[in-house]
Amino acid sequence: MKAVMDVNFNGAFYAFKHAPNRLKDGASVMCADIDEQGAQSTARQVEDLGANSGALGLDVADTAALRTALDKTAEEMGGLHILMNNAGVGANRGWP
Repeated sequence: MKAVMDVNFNGAFYAFKHAPNRLKDGASVMCADIDEQGAQSTARQVEDLGANSGALGLDVADTAALRTALDKTAEEMGGLHILMNNAGVGANRGWP
């Protein structure tokens, strides 16, 4: 089974949107987002699709928190095989 960690913004929407493709391979999905409630909501939706899922709050600008999140994902999901990072620092600064 593959374990996926999806680091996101906007309630980890990307994880939910693409979860069916990952779930075909039996993936577990950890939804990480600065909005922990949004990540939890997305994780519940992924679970409703029949997959193992988890959620955690994560500020990607905090290096120690990122390391902890990676370790937690690997421990809870039995490894970490794919990392989807759709979050970043610098939003709303006029960049295209």
